[in-house]
Amino acid sequence: MERLKKKKTMTGIFTRYVVFLGIGILAAAGIVMLVLQALAYSGSVLPANYYERQIEDHRDQIAESADVKSLIPRGCLYGVYDESGNFLEGNMEENLRDTAYHNAANGANTAWDYFIKMVPVKGGTCVILYKIAMSFTNPALQKYLPNPLLCLAVIFILLTLGIIIWLSRRFGKLLSREIAVLERTTENIRMEELNFEMESSDIKEISNVLDSFGQLRKNLKHSLEQQWKLEESRRDQVAALSHDLKTPLTILRGNAELLSETDLDEEQQIYSAGILHSAADMQDYIRMLLDISSAHKALEILPKQTNPQVLLNEAVSQAKILVMEKSICLEADIGKLPEQMALDESAFSRAVMNAVTNAVEYTPVSGKIKISACEEENHLAVCVEDSGRGFSEEETKRAFEQFYQGDKSRNSKLHYGMGLFIAKSVAEAHGGGIELGRSSDLGGARVRMIF
Repeated sequence: MERLKKKKTMTGIFTRYVVFLGIGILAAAGIVMLVLQALAYSGSVLPANYYERQIEDHRDQIAESADVKSLIPRGCLYGVYDESGNFLEGNMEENLRDTAYHNAANGANTAWDYFIKMVPVKGGTCVILYKIAMSFTNPALQKYLPNPLLCLAVIFILLTLGIIIWLSRRFGKLLSREIAVLERTTENIRMEELNFEMESSDIKEISNVLDSFGQLRKNLKHSLEQQWKLEESRRDQVAALSHDLKTPLTILRGNAELLSETDLDEEQQIYSAGILHSAADMQDYIRMLLDISSAHKALEILPKQTNPQVLLNEAVSQAKILVMEKSICLEADIGKLPEQMALDESAFSRAVMNAVTNAVEYTPVSGKIKISACEEENHLAVCVEDSGRGFSEEETKRAFEQFYQGDKSRNSKLHYGMGLFIAKSVAEAHGGGIELGRSSDLGGARVRMIF
């Protein structure tokens, strides 16, 4: 049996990074030390005490020579003073001359950042200033790079930075490969593409997350399958309901047509015409339900140039009939509208009446409903407000779902949770939309539709 590969942990990966980084820094330090030794061995750099040794080696010669200039090591400053301390000659800068002599005469070993050597000469004293620090043998390097140790320190820093960058890129690529597995998995789940093969990771923590994602994928797939089955069942219910309504509706319409042919007075003729008009609306309503439930896509409409004022007046007239049973006060506020707009008359009227029916159902007896409309950026905005209880938080989120019934206590057989869903479908088919809120005037629900 093949032995399972042991997975890494984030702690182990971080520890390896720190260990490799430490080894890299030690290696950089070792390289710098080797370079320093090579430079010293080749004579390319002078030791820190080079000038001090040179001065001591030539002390006797300096003391006996009449011209000390040739005996002073290159890189040192000197000044020859008489017995009174007056400066006679040398390459010492003027601002150093008095300080150097004064410190040397008082037995001090330094002047500013220089060390001092004092050598008696004929007729006076020679004061020599030097530094204890490594330097390059080459005069040009000595001039522009006076401190080899500083150069080596810069090299060490650059090597360390290079090692850090190299290790970071290498470990970064390792983590990026593993995180990419997570990204691909989450993207598949986000897009609901759940039939993919789960990948694995060599990192323990990421592997545990992938296992959780695998379980999430199974649960989500099961949930979506159940949801799809439920939606299919609901579509079948809509189709069955619509089919069952056709027969009694045909009978109702036929009887109304026969009734209209009899000898009716004027009021009876109005009622008979209302029955025929409502029956025709119901047939269109059933046809649209079948379209929505079977097409699995956005509602298709057939807009044409029509007078929106006429359509809204008809909707207000129908709303007056609906509110009579509950003695609801109906207010209409229709602003100035264009004479012609591209609307699907049947679908538009159905969407408005669905919102009105919903308002009537939730408005208490003797309450109030307001229908308002105006033009907004070449679109028609229709608002239905009521004095009912308004939308709850859950209803605001789910009101547009098919078959959702907000009031769990209501057992109306005529309420199937399709009104706002259809209104939203019609508004969006016209290139607009729908929004829910609370009425600032009436205190209840507010449904605003854009067509």
